[in-house]
Amino acid sequence: MTTLITLLSTPFVFGLLSDITYNLRLQQFRGVSVLHTAPIALVSLYTVFFMSRSSIMNFQKILRSPITVVWVLAALAIGAVGYYYLSRTGNGGTASSLEMLLRGTMEQFFGVRPRTKEFLIAHPLLLLGFFLSIRYRAARVLIIIGTIGQLSIIDTFAHLHTPLYISGVRVLLGLGLGLIIGLILIGVWKLIEKRIVEGYNIWIGTEKWK
Repeated sequence: MTTLITLLSTPFVFGLLSDITYNLRLQQFRGVSVLHTAPIALVSLYTVFFMSRSSIMNFQKILRSPITVVWVLAALAIGAVGYYYLSRTGNGGTASSLEMLLRGTMEQFFGVRPRTKEFLIAHPLLLLGFFLSIRYRAARVLIIIGTIGQLSIIDTFAHLHTPLYISGVRVLLGLGLGLIIGLILIGVWKLIEKRIVEGYNIWIGTEKWK
């Protein structure tokens, strides 16, 4: 359902980039950085401030909180991750030799290469985030990271020089592989959670007999 909502934006992408200069690659879509940052910022703000009834209180609490070394280090870490993310995004993005090898292998195997950040990172974490956020508030961070996959889908259709069916296949492959990896992550989490609960019950029982 999330992806279907995302795909509703593709006609707007076609309309905005319908000029012949984009099809001939004389001009390129220069809103890539905004596309890959603004929605993540909006989802982050919504997650922090508006996903509970006390949203205004949360906002006021954060504004009144003192700036500590932890906050500064967290801001630097987020900034570094954001800079690396933007450096990998857009027409000028670079990839390592290992990733280039993985891309070539995927393209030979499937014929059409799915985007690595979609099926390997964003889609699995989005699915895991949806699963865990029902019980754990902190898991909403995974949903923020998973937003990257939805933005990547829009960016895929912004490549007008690529045939539409190729872009569609790339999106479907990313969703399919991401779904498989996401279900594996959920299964692994449930196993770990089960072991932790069993260990805790054993420890409680041992302490009780003592």
